[in-house]
Amino acid sequence: FTLLHLIATGVSCFLGAGLLSFLVYVYCQRFHKPSQESAVIHPTTPNHLNYKGNTTPKNEKYTPMEFK
Repeated sequence: FTLLHLIATGVSCFLGAGLLSFLVYVYCQRFHKPSQESAVIHPTTPNHLNYKGNTTPKNEKYTPMEFK
């Protein structure tokens, strides 16, 4: 074997692994879509990290023991 054989083998294995990973990804996306039932069981909730108005988040009211 020469260096050319080693490089060709490495490149072909890399491309083959990438193609196989892509095919598995497409397979999982096609057959594992969330059903409508899961959307009903887990409805979309508003993002609780975005606070509107003058309400102070609970974590800002917390004062650690070191500062008391």
